[in-house]
Amino acid sequence: MGVVRKASLGFMVEAARALIAGCRERGLRCRDPPLATSRLLSRIGLNQYQARAFWSDAREASGREYVIYRYRGASFSLGLSVVESELLHIDGWLPADYFDCRLMGDACSRSPRGKALYAYVSGFIAGGRLRVNSVNLLRILDMTVPGLVDELLDGVSDVIWGRGHERLVNAVLKATGLDSIRIVLPATPEDVEDLLSLSPLLARLLKG
Repeated sequence: MGVVRKASLGFMVEAARALIAGCRERGLRCRDPPLATSRLLSRIGLNQYQARAFWSDAREASGREYVIYRYRGASFSLGLSVVESELLHIDGWLPADYFDCRLMGDACSRSPRGKALYAYVSGFIAGGRLRVNSVNLLRILDMTVPGLVDELLDGVSDVIWGRGHERLVNAVLKATGLDSIRIVLPATPEDVEDLLSLSPLLARLLKG
């Protein structure tokens, strides 16, 4: 993700952390919320200058895709997209989708228009196309193995800020070792070498 500054990548990680924690605390499913909105960025402590730089980077990366998995005929990519539309927030800051907004009733508010960053995983497998909100995937992982999402996000932060890659690699290997993942993917890594051969994005991140 060379077009995105380290600070903005770090803020994406912290946005994901706050979002998943908010979903967890409220028992929400969080199937299709934005990864970041201005209210969430303010919640995690960004000032106006940092927020402007974040949205500038996000727009630059919007529409690009980063291959996170490739094996023979199967391929999955992470894509970022900045949109301006009506936004839903729970308790004034937690980005929400329509279903969770309805569930939370008066705790959910609507903004007629605002910026939102979405992150989707999309790709091809067994002749079919799949597209899933990355927050949805993180929430599923969070419900399946408590604590693993935090390990994963801590590992991404380590790589972004040059603190090594061991925690990220271990978390990814744990995730790909789950039966639910093994059923979906045609090949799953057994060690670091396998992981880097299957994930171009991870190999790129670890090389700096």
